[in-house]
Amino acid sequence: MNTPLSIKPEKLPVTVDAVFRRLFDDEGPDALSLHLVNALLDLNPPLTNVRQLRTQRDGEQAQHRGAILDLVLTDEDGRLVNVEMQVIFHDFLPERALFYWSRLYSNQLKAGEDYIDLRPVISLLILRFKLLPEQTDWHHTYTLTHHATGHALSSHFALHIVELPKLADRSIDALKTPAEKWLYFILNARRASSEELARLGEPFLRAEARLKTISEEDILQGRPR
Repeated sequence: MNTPLSIKPEKLPVTVDAVFRRLFDDEGPDALSLHLVNALLDLNPPLTNVRQLRTQRDGEQAQHRGAILDLVLTDEDGRLVNVEMQVIFHDFLPERALFYWSRLYSNQLKAGEDYIDLRPVISLLILRFKLLPEQTDWHHTYTLTHHATGHALSSHFALHIVELPKLADRSIDALKTPAEKWLYFILNARRASSEELARLGEPFLRAEARLKTISEEDILQGRPR
């Protein structure tokens, strides 16, 4: 009779928000979170080193909005990047994203500090559903620009929306960019073999190893999946 320790654990889906947060809860110049953000966002300059900010939403808000923790990164320039995995569609999702962006932006200043101390806040929503089905692109970027001239009012706001279902049929041989590779991993790591993921590159082998550890811990501790 097999004991729990002898059972080869299945890999949990990366799209589960709790799994996603634990997988990318790392810091430093070679962090998986850094690789993910640099791949998905065209930041200038790109991230070179990151640390995690431990932010928790108010208990009442978390209860009503289904949110526990944000994945919030900051770099050496003080920029803030909020990454969120969203599996279930919610009404007013854009408004919700703006609300949490505004909280991160306004909470930067303490009493007596000046507006010059404010740093850019970038929000990245990775969605397991189609928010904009009429659009063929899978990556949508929103900034503060003049509607006619395109002049940028400020570089402090950016909202990125990534729709995973629009890449669901992409084969591993068709992947062209680091962004597509990371989204393929998020969608398929649970079922893909180590040999297949090795074709994506070294960071993905580390990501799979961490995913296996997370999965084994959850299975042995009887956490719901």
